[in-house]
Amino acid sequence: MFSGEKLKDIRILNGFSRSELASMLDVSEQAIWQYETGATLPNLNNINQLKQLFNVKAKYFYSPNRLTYNVDEATIAYRNGDREYRSKTVTEAMFLNFTSAMISDVEQYVEAPPNNLKKWIVTSLGTNRESSIEELAMKVRSQLGLENNKDLLYVLEKNGAVILEKNLGKETDAYSTWTDTPFIVLSREKKIIG
Repeated sequence: MFSGEKLKDIRILNGFSRSELASMLDVSEQAIWQYETGATLPNLNNINQLKQLFNVKAKYFYSPNRLTYNVDEATIAYRNGDREYRSKTVTEAMFLNFTSAMISDVEQYVEAPPNNLKKWIVTSLGTNRESSIEELAMKVRSQLGLENNKDLLYVLEKNGAVILEKNLGKETDAYSTWTDTPFIVLSREKKIIG
């Protein structure tokens, strides 16, 4: 059975609105909504267009959805305060949900580094919840054995963070969020360290 939920997920992942996708398929926006909700099914021509557009096999739309949706767009923090478009943040949350699913698949065969970061942050906070972010960062840096930013990304990955690079546009240089795993996404356009 065609999975409308998977169509919605891959549409969001690619940053398309229903209206934009409808225009590409030469159908109405309501038709896209009906496909996504399961009210109607796309015809064979539309399925062929979808698989070409999203570079997937047709079976993608007919297989079970394995995403856990554990990344909420409200938890994404942009390094430079850039929350220019809600749709962009929704797309980034979906990207991390897809990434989490792939990591889960890989972890069946490869042991991931331990996630020490959460433990160290909680330990560093202790009972003093009045610490500034700078004080907390210094305590965690001490736990990590960091004196400068030279090896920051390597040390974070070694202690359980997932660090990715992708095209984020000209305005965004990085963002992060925390689910069971801390994610840091860096812009390919703006190379930053620290």
